[in-house]
Amino acid sequence: MLVLIVLHELGHYLAARAFGLKPQAFSVGMGPELAGFTDKHGTRWKIAPFPLGGYVKFHGEMHPGTGTAEEAGHPESFARLARWKRAVIIFAGPFTNLLICGAIFYGIFATTGYPIMSNRFEQVVPGSPAEQAGLRNGDRLISYNGNPYDGRQDFFRYIKLHPNGKIDVTIERDGERIDRTLAIAPSTVSDRFGNQATIGRVGINFDAENVRERDPIRAIALAANETRDMFRVQLTTLNQMVRGERSVDEISGPLRLARMSGQQASNGIIPLLVFSAILSCALAFMNLLPIPGLDGGYLTLYAIETAVQRDLSKVAFTWAVKAGIGCVVVLSLFALSNDIRMIFFA
Repeated sequence: MLVLIVLHELGHYLAARAFGLKPQAFSVGMGPELAGFTDKHGTRWKIAPFPLGGYVKFHGEMHPGTGTAEEAGHPESFARLARWKRAVIIFAGPFTNLLICGAIFYGIFATTGYPIMSNRFEQVVPGSPAEQAGLRNGDRLISYNGNPYDGRQDFFRYIKLHPNGKIDVTIERDGERIDRTLAIAPSTVSDRFGNQATIGRVGINFDAENVRERDPIRAIALAANETRDMFRVQLTTLNQMVRGERSVDEISGPLRLARMSGQQASNGIIPLLVFSAILSCALAFMNLLPIPGLDGGYLTLYAIETAVQRDLSKVAFTWAVKAGIGCVVVLSLFALSNDIRMIFFA
């Protein structure tokens, strides 16, 4: 997690340098400096004792109307940049995490291959939603929810993400196409470490995987699609939590994330890489939430200023950021309390 956060901050740093801005400091870890050095551009690179993240600090404040007159007049002040340049620097952090996610998936798909699954039902589980909808062994899946089935993971991911939902499928049987709507049944599953999750199931077992696509050029599009789908998973999960369809117990903090990283490492390099890609995408998603104090919050405030064609007042901008940071603190404490409860009292 620390590595992904540092790379996120490095994205901010490199974008700032591309615009000629020299950051004041770059910290690996949080807290007082343990060791560091100052480079020729005046940036202080340092290591801090608490491995909970990192940050890049700019001179001045994030907005022209905030900070002291001295900060606003600093030649390297962040607020002196044009608004669009500030937005690019802010967006560069989450974008870096998305690039990392895509790069990891590309490496996996280009080397071990991308699994393309059969569309033939080897077994329709007795008593399952699929059997109740009239599906049979030997049927072939043609499309779902209006989307052609091409053997990728989208179909399976949709079902897992929507317990208690429904899915429309078109199947082929003896040359005839048949439309059915399947109820998605919730199922609580546990891995070998005892981690539990609620997923959806419809009771279909497909024929064994029949090909692994290893084309390095095709892998670029597959990795981009997988990154997009991972981002959609984050959005869907958040929406389900807001609507009360998914437990907020699934919100994890640093303790559970660290434990899960270690668990995935014990499963081998590929599971660890996949987990790292998902975590990097989640970090991008979290930072893009429109909460002032997070990257997405600053982008939202800049978008508002662009729409009204003027800077927000110092009071409005400052209070928006303070409120946003308060929300982030509350969410962080909630996630940490979840970790403690799940690890020590579950």
